[in-house]
Amino acid sequence: MKTLAALCWIIGFLEQQNIPYVMCGGLAAKDYGAKRKLNDIDIYVPDENFQSVVDFGIAFITYSPSHHLGAQWDLTYVKFNYQSQDIEVGSDKACKIFNHHQSKWLTQIIDFQLSERYNIFGVEL
Repeated sequence: MKTLAALCWIIGFLEQQNIPYVMCGGLAAKDYGAKRKLNDIDIYVPDENFQSVVDFGIAFITYSPSHHLGAQWDLTYVKFNYQSQDIEVGSDKACKIFNHHQSKWLTQIIDFQLSERYNIFGVEL
């Protein structure tokens, strides 16, 4: 399973380097019972560790680490493709999401200390 291989690759590095991380997006939703197709693996890391992650995965980059401002997201991230699985790793610095109901940008507060560990695809995250 390509997702499992990619998950082990990126999580293995993060845990080996003691880099805090938070899973989000479709993979996190699966842990809560979502049945939708998983398109990519979405992860946040502290900004001070972001460049280490970029350096680790440099051979697999498909979207250079940069700031992105789109219709829904305002953040800095990098995209990797590992064994045909996309992985997006974002910095927690000044990350925002657009709230369509309120028609305004909301700052994402990512507290790595409050995250909980779960077992997804047989991998403890």
